Amino acid sequence: MYYYRRKTNPWKWVIILIIIIAFGFLIYWFYANYFSQIDINQPDDQIEQPVKADLTEKLLVSLGFIKGDVLMSLDGQAYELAVQDKVLHQGDKIKTGQDGLAVLNLENGSIIRLGQNTELILASLLTDKVIINQTQGRSYFNLQDSNNFQINSLDLIVRNLNNKFELITNSEVPFIAALNFTGQPIVEIHDDQGLILARRLADKQKALIDFNKEIDNKLTIEEFKPNDLIKEDWYQWNFDLDENIGQPIENKNIEQEDEEPDFSTTDQSLELAADLKQSGVSLSWSIYHADDFKNYKIIRSKNNNNLKYPDNAEIKSSLSQGLNSYLDQSIETGEKYYYRVCVIKTSDKVVCGNVVNLLIPEDEAEAEQEDIIDNEAPAAPNLAASISIGGISLTWNKNTESDFKQYIVLRSIAKTNPSYPVDQFATTSNPNLADSSVNITSVGNYYYQVCSIDQSDNYACSNIINVENGQIK
Repeated sequence: MYYYRRKTNPWKWVIILIIIIAFGFLIYWFYANYFSQIDINQPDDQIEQPVKADLTEKLLVSLGFIKGDVLMSLDGQAYELAVQDKVLHQGDKIKTGQDGLAVLNLENGSIIRLGQNTELILASLLTDKVIINQTQGRSYFNLQDSNNFQINSLDLIVRNLNNKFELITNSEVPFIAALNFTGQPIVEIHDDQGLILARRLADKQKALIDFNKEIDNKLTIEEFKPNDLIKEDWYQWNFDLDENIGQPIENKNIEQEDEEPDFSTTDQSLELAADLKQSGVSLSWSIYHADDFKNYKIIRSKNNNNLKYPDNAEIKSSLSQGLNSYLDQSIETGEKYYYRVCVIKTSDKVVCGNVVNLLIPEDEAEAEQEDIIDNEAPAAPNLAASISIGGISLTWNKNTESDFKQYIVLRSIAKTNPSYPVDQFATTSNPNLADSSVNITSVGNYYYQVCSIDQSDNYACSNIINVENGQIK
């Protein structure tokens, strides 16, 4: 038996050899290009890391405008007088006094304006996180690139600020009013455990936060009309400056007090009336309420109808600011007298009221007839006030005079000195009044005064109570 032996194809082994060689080259290529470049013993901190952006860059803040009492604290040092155009840094503080105003210009174009009695801390000026702490007072914010802007005050945090916003902090109550002019910021209320309440504000909404209330009543959101705020110099100033962004702040943009003249007149107080009595000329006037009172000067002349102090001699001087009447007994029949009441201010400047004149008749019967007419003003009330979420409560001392008629309560928003009868708000026979329309949530300035009226419609008015942003001044 014969067996046939098949011959092996030599190309088969060639192909296998080529595949083995190619696979070997592939392994070597991977080793040369990847594995050989890794140092297994190299510590992690020596391995080259990708380059990251510097997130510690901080914005610069400059004092673009100051007026009145403005202080600054730099690098944790004590407060010192602020200097216009001074550059502030993270951690610095700025504080205004009773007559102070300040404007902060941020490097990114944002603007912060401080009202009176306000303190701000520049807690963080990182480009990706600007945080302003307001401890007291009121500030107006006109922001650019505001997505990373945050305001902290008491236990309130305001985030996602956009464009125009105002924050009013009453640290004594404690109470906060947050006015949102444009944008949709989020107001958050926190306690020791963290966030307890948050709300988003729409355009022209204000958040009123009373920290003494329970959680369900702690936050109130109301609508407001910006045009109603223009009556206040603070808002008018801010609105005017918003229309002139980028321009220097000149005196015309805000009320600047010119140098006080040596002599001036007023129709807000010192309104004088004169009446002839059997015992002399009875003078009565409206009290001068300003804080710069030094003393009264009552002056008289026989021939000068525009008398002034010290050009004309005084017939009475008094250090009592509450004085509102005087009886001139040194008169002569047949003479005509001109009278005026003036005040010497603490600056030694003089302000005077109106001029009145009176002819002293020679006929005694005529004088006695004049005496029948009652022109004597009643005693001026002494006004006090308290305020709560329910409203403002006004109280004053009771008039016990036999010819007492009623009380007229005055209230003014635009004028610091209400005038009778123009600013009449209410009439009452009781020595108290409640006004529920003004409370600790109110924004702006309200001025109250009460006048006592007698049966002959003579009147005398009290001191003035000022309510500013829900706080009695």
